[in-house]
Amino acid sequence: KLAMGASQLALAKPVAAAMRMVEEHTENLVEGDTVAVNCANGVVGRVLVQVLSLLKYKVIAVIRDHPDARGDVDLARRRLMDMGAIKVMFDDDHIRSEIESAKIVLPQLAFDGVGGDATARLASALSKTGDIVCFGTAGGSKNQVLPSGWGKKYKGSLVQFSFDEWLASDMAANC
Repeated sequence: KLAMGASQLALAKPVAAAMRMVEEHTENLVEGDTVAVNCANGVVGRVLVQVLSLLKYKVIAVIRDHPDARGDVDLARRRLMDMGAIKVMFDDDHIRSEIESAKIVLPQLAFDGVGGDATARLASALSKTGDIVCFGTAGGSKNQVLPSGWGKKYKGSLVQFSFDEWLASDMAANC
């Protein structure tokens, strides 16, 4: 008999993936740096919000708006704030202006679990040296679309993270 139930086992992979991304991609950050998390109300996103805030980063949680389910959206916002996000905003073309209006320093790092056009919106909200870690395609697009001029205006990088590939790369080294 398993000591953990199926629902607990189902959380192991997303939690491990979030922890690995934090370990691998926050080494150049300092306490107080701003980090954006797209798809923040998903399991990986929620773990990222909690862990990053515990590590004393300022976390901006980005979620999709669902006008027909306002109660659910409000609940997601409250939960993400309770988990440590300093701001919860919608994934739209106004992410950067909302960050600037709130007088929050632009993110040095972003975790993108959506892909497609959401990657471009998130990238345009980063500082000039900010990096993006793409870990999913919840938006249905397998492509990450960067804004025009990304390579000229920004000095950051885009990295694709796959927990499965990381595990398979060298099982002995990862255990």
